[in-house]
Amino acid sequence: MKSFLTSTLILLLIVTSMNSNAQTAREIVDKTFSAIDAVQTLEYTFKQKERLKKKGIYKSEVFCKVKEKPKSIYVKIIAPSSDAGKELWYDEGKRGGKVEVNPNGFPYINVTLSPTSSLLMANAHHPMVNAGFGKFKTIMKDAYQRADEQEGFDQVFNLAGSTTFDGQDCFIITITDPTFTTKTYTVKSGENLMDIAARFKIAEYMIMEMNKGVDDFEDVKAGQSLNIPSSYIPKATVYIDKVNYLPIFQKLEDDKGLFEEYGFYGVKL
Repeated sequence: MKSFLTSTLILLLIVTSMNSNAQTAREIVDKTFSAIDAVQTLEYTFKQKERLKKKGIYKSEVFCKVKEKPKSIYVKIIAPSSDAGKELWYDEGKRGGKVEVNPNGFPYINVTLSPTSSLLMANAHHPMVNAGFGKFKTIMKDAYQRADEQEGFDQVFNLAGSTTFDGQDCFIITITDPTFTTKTYTVKSGENLMDIAARFKIAEYMIMEMNKGVDDFEDVKAGQSLNIPSSYIPKATVYIDKVNYLPIFQKLEDDKGLFEEYGFYGVKL
């Protein structure tokens, strides 16, 4: 009997200790914000899936090196095979803000292009300058603030358990926007889709999807009425590394299914 009571007591102490060390979704997300802010350099292989208008899900893979201050980015394309070997460089304050491109083929010379040029954005939701975790922090922060304003954090952010991704133990955080809807916006003089998206912290590519006849990020004019989403996405699933608290897997979905999926592999800080 004494042995049974001792074992029970030890078990209760272990459970109590585990519960006292348990973290809430808010605590994990707060640590993620801090972790992203602390990043100075970053190296990773980036695998992405993005839903493209008229094309369906487009898959690609690149190797990235990022320095945050001043912003410096190197990208080498791994897949698709038609673009493999191409290299891109962006350095804040250099080349007039343009990206230098080694095409790894014709015209056999490096060229410079705007980060948002149609050539660089043809099969992409986001420009190269968004490499790293900063863009996703902006999305999460907006959802966080709106949830707090409506006193509904626990209805929006949920700690859904744990998983393993790229050999790393991760928290699973789900973010659900129950107020997600579509609204109407009138384009102002000089605006493009990226300007509108930045103002409202929404997805520029989703604006394009929602509006028939809008086929690129510059394809709007002043006075034009657009359908735009009320927030970035209605549902997101995020894997947050339990060691460095970085969001190394991000899956974003709407009523059509997958919108974006990003995986950061072999992350080195």
